[in-house]
Amino acid sequence: MKKIAIPFAVLCLALTAPSVANAGWTNIPVASALTPYASARACKTADTGPFGPVWRINYQVFRNNTVVTAIQATTYRFSNNPPTLVNRGYNNQWLYGTVAGTGGAVGSQLFDDRYYFTVFSGLGISTFGPVLPSQIANC
Repeated sequence: MKKIAIPFAVLCLALTAPSVANAGWTNIPVASALTPYASARACKTADTGPFGPVWRINYQVFRNNTVVTAIQATTYRFSNNPPTLVNRGYNNQWLYGTVAGTGGAVGSQLFDDRYYFTVFSGLGISTFGPVLPSQIANC
């Protein structure tokens, strides 16, 4: 019985985490209503900011229909346990072509920064997160 329970638990965790795609991109799930119209992905790069090391998160949406209008990445910095909101920033990127130009979000490597990705459309909003930097592939 234990031999079955452990792999099943691992499978459940794998299904809820974002999947790391080939070529250094992590697939960002979108709501099922938007699946026929768009897919999203993100990757990270280590960099240095004015206050220490940062992650630069690049993200894109591929859209099959103009119903999808924008993507936004929000950086949340948490501290304490349970986590409390310390900082929040976002960047809307309006989509005019088939592929969004690469958007970006920055988060500190020194804190427990997490990311939320939101895809906007005429059918509604799809938000995915929180995503830890360790769950995002390196660019």
